Amino acid sequence: MLTTNFQSKNQNSLKYELNIANVSKHINMWNYDFSWSENCLLAKKINKHYQTVRNLEEAAYDKETSPTIFNYTQSLLGYFHHHYSYSQMQLNQDVKKKIKSILNGKITHCDLCLVIIVANAIMFVQILYALK
Repeated sequence: MLTTNFQSKNQNSLKYELNIANVSKHINMWNYDFSWSENCLLAKKINKHYQTVRNLEEAAYDKETSPTIFNYTQSLLGYFHHHYSYSQMQLNQDVKKKIKSILNGKITHCDLCLVIIVANAIMFVQILYALK
């Protein structure tokens, strides 16, 4: 009788340990799924915002110049796109100087659209670094 009692306690403690292990595994999976869903929602909102900004940018600059300004600003902040050729980037030196002055906090004689592009590039770099 004493042996049976001892065996049942061992079986119960083994079941308890297995249940705890399964619960903690599921909790970890749930946390991962929750954060992944949160990042997907954030990415969808960012993409929607980015399309709105792109439409605004295209009103002031042509279709090649706006992304070039955006990518150049991001490269100054240390973020590089793997699919973008920086050697073929063609931007006016005056525009490059204005971008650098905006990044340094000296917004003088700049058009509003350039300020918006640079501000959005800064925001996207901060978000991308936060998601890594």
